[in-house]
Amino acid sequence: NTIIGREACRDGLASKCVYIGSGAGFDSDSTNNIGIGMGAARENNGHYNIAIGPPANNQTSTYTFHAATSSCTGNIAIGEASMQRNETTPLRDYHTTWTGTNNICIGKWSSLDDANTSNAIAIGYQVLADSNEVRIGNDSVTDTYLKGDLHINNKDISGIKKITATGGLDLSGHLLATTSET
Repeated sequence: NTIIGREACRDGLASKCVYIGSGAGFDSDSTNNIGIGMGAARENNGHYNIAIGPPANNQTSTYTFHAATSSCTGNIAIGEASMQRNETTPLRDYHTTWTGTNNICIGKWSSLDDANTSNAIAIGYQVLADSNEVRIGNDSVTDTYLKGDLHINNKDISGIKKITATGGLDLSGHLLATTSET
């Protein structure tokens, strides 16, 4: 273990972990976890998880990736109070105990819809993702720019408001175009 910070990994039985910051990894019985920031990965009994970020508005008990069971593995939480609870705003003295696997949350207050969410990616401020979802940006985002080829396989794209293609547009399969009058 590499432990730096007041009460980092205190009361925990961590093995092969890195905890840096006051209270990082506090009361964690985990292996191969990384927690950087005040209280990051606190009460985290999962394995192969990464938590980087401070608590929300520097309030105690709104820690980044706070509380996980031993089944919670392969998760990454980066940002202020990321994966603190299954809501878009942190809440003092309340947190979700995570059980899901292979999730990524990047951004201030980014998180997951449910405690057992797995295989989800949430990127941006106050973004929530559910199992097998990728969500980039919150409802305030007005435009999304992607470079390179975009592949959409067997999925409904009815929620897309507008597609602008420069340099050509190649379509294969079935295309149903409808218009509505405004």
